[in-house]
Amino acid sequence: MNGNFHPTNFHSMFGLILPPEWPGAYAVAPTMPYPIVRLPPGKRVQATLARWGLVPAMYHGVLRKFKPSTFNARSEDAQQRPSFTLAYQEARRCLVLVQSFYEWSGEPEKRQAYEIQRADGRPLVLGGLWETWIGEFGPLETFTLLACPANALVSQLHDRQPVILERSNWRAWLDPRTPERPISNLMQPCAHDVPRISPASSQDTRPMHKRPAEQVA
Repeated sequence: MNGNFHPTNFHSMFGLILPPEWPGAYAVAPTMPYPIVRLPPGKRVQATLARWGLVPAMYHGVLRKFKPSTFNARSEDAQQRPSFTLAYQEARRCLVLVQSFYEWSGEPEKRQAYEIQRADGRPLVLGGLWETWIGEFGPLETFTLLACPANALVSQLHDRQPVILERSNWRAWLDPRTPERPISNLMQPCAHDVPRISPASSQDTRPMHKRPAEQVA
């Protein structure tokens, strides 16, 4: 995904300051640190830095040996998947601001990258789940992005897309008191006129921080 949004967008959209330890990023890949917005129990909405790729609380090994692909979770069955069950049931939902995300198409030797962004030019806000994992170096914040079936436009490239949330739904998404049915209704393909697709270069999709990353722990 493309994390190259301007810090003022983060503040104007959420009323929050980016975590100062975040190094900034162009393209972002799983296991890299990334800012999320969440509502922890008994606290106010906050921005925190988290590792992309949810590590379930029940995992008792060391981080370098954690191999499952938990950077995405299928919205239809996340609550039944052992890696995501606890975070889903306890409504640990988060918002993830990105400038865009990428998909690829074509034969392996001629694959073309495409950038999917909002047609109106504003950043995308994606829905995810977060989890605090207690590991060998102490607490580690982690998250996954929820994926739903793709809409008609994105399905030309892939059969799945991230859950895209409109501003009017952000508070309900974060609020653990929101009933299950409204949450399920939000985990649907976005309207056909929301995204815009354009070709991207290999340089665009190369994971890169804007400055050296600090350890997320």
